[in-house]
Amino acid sequence: MPYNAIVYSVMIASPGDVAAEREICREVINEWNIINSELRKIVLLPVMWERNTRPEMGGRGQAIVNRQILHKADLLIGIFWKKIGTPTGQSISGTVEEIEEHIEEGKPAMLYFSDKPVPPSEFNNEQYQAVKKLQTDYFDSGLIGGFNGDEDFRMKLKNHLALTINNSQYFIPEAERSIFESFEQQTNEEKLSEDATRLLIEASRDANGQIIRMGTFEDLSIQTNQLEFACDKSPRLLSKIKGAFEELIDGDYIRDVGYQGQIFYVTEAGYNLAEKLIAESDN
Repeated sequence: MPYNAIVYSVMIASPGDVAAEREICREVINEWNIINSELRKIVLLPVMWERNTRPEMGGRGQAIVNRQILHKADLLIGIFWKKIGTPTGQSISGTVEEIEEHIEEGKPAMLYFSDKPVPPSEFNNEQYQAVKKLQTDYFDSGLIGGFNGDEDFRMKLKNHLALTINNSQYFIPEAERSIFESFEQQTNEEKLSEDATRLLIEASRDANGQIIRMGTFEDLSIQTNQLEFACDKSPRLLSKIKGAFEELIDGDYIRDVGYQGQIFYVTEAGYNLAEKLIAESDN
């Protein structure tokens, strides 16, 4: 029975010393499709330079690979062991260039470094040290994975792939994403405290749509719509009003107009929420 599905390309990026792991990637991706694609209406397409590129002249080799397959990829799986790869003229290796360009485009990437022993006959100190340096650099800028054998890699990749597809908003279809974002906004609105709600409603009723905040925490003054909040200056009330004010800032319902944090105006999102809250209170 045919069904419609969204196809996401998964780029498998690595130097040539991890052929077994590259094949495991293809197998794990295909297993995910068998189990999940009909239900999720998603198909993952494994993409590898040796299988999915075509001969083309007139440019730098890696740039052609990037244009033909990398820039079309939605998810990248990067794997390293004992080799960093060959310099491209723009990066220390083709794999590294692929990873960095993919990340710059804001797309998800899963990076793995093998802990398998390196046979002495295959050991190249310059290449190996370059891999270790790269591992340290990526560790400082993200979360990377390690593995010590083929089956360990298979198990971890299977789990991580499922977690990535299930939890990354990148893999939520556009139509569903708008619903999700709407639900998320409603959830945030429901968490608005009573003090923040009252402050926002009064600010929306202010002739200039402004909140004026002056003084220190011990002598705080917050005024809007000819009303002063925290007027009794008790520490407990001051803490509540300060928290309510910060709620509105964090939710982007009010913004500083640049007068040293003293004058704030209600944003479009703030007015929309205030109207909704007023309507709900009238019902």
